[in-house]
Amino acid sequence: MAYGQRDRGGVWRARYKLPDDTWTSRTGFTSKTAAKDWGDEQEALIRRNMWINPRDAETRFGEFVEKWFEAVSPRLEPGTAAKYRTVINTHLKPQWETWPMIGIFNSYVEIEKWVSELHEDYADSTVATIFATFPRSSTPPCGPISSPPVPAPVSGSRPASSPSNGWSPRLCRCCVRRCGSTNVGWASVDSCCA
Repeated sequence: MAYGQRDRGGVWRARYKLPDDTWTSRTGFTSKTAAKDWGDEQEALIRRNMWINPRDAETRFGEFVEKWFEAVSPRLEPGTAAKYRTVINTHLKPQWETWPMIGIFNSYVEIEKWVSELHEDYADSTVATIFATFPRSSTPPCGPISSPPVPAPVSGSRPASSPSNGWSPRLCRCCVRRCGSTNVGWASVDSCCA
């Protein structure tokens, strides 16, 4: 359990437990309560497996994606591995190679702009493939990131997925992290992520 500890100079330090059960801290809080609250938040992120170690956060995407590909490629079919390698080299690394992982994780707007640029040049299915190849641990926590939820279709009907009728696929971070799907399709975000 996190706690606040008085530090030199009248500031407070947040002490919290890391995933390996060691303790770490951050100083600079104006009150014991603020320090404890921040530490509790870090521990909550750790429990939800969403916490990023500050030391790891500075890892560049180019280095990370190569380690990720090395880890996942042995369980992929050769054709799938070749497709991933092409997407990584053609789309992901040119855009994100020099970015620190924390920069990608915290840059929803940049990701949105990138996805919009991809939509200008590629079909929805290609954009979905590119986004699904984006290593899952580099995607932000759950929530829609492409377009706002669309109303459910009238029972028994299914509109074509074309911009002309206003429907567009929604990208859901939970789906990408859990099952690799980026197109929520006809399921609501809630039922998709349940």
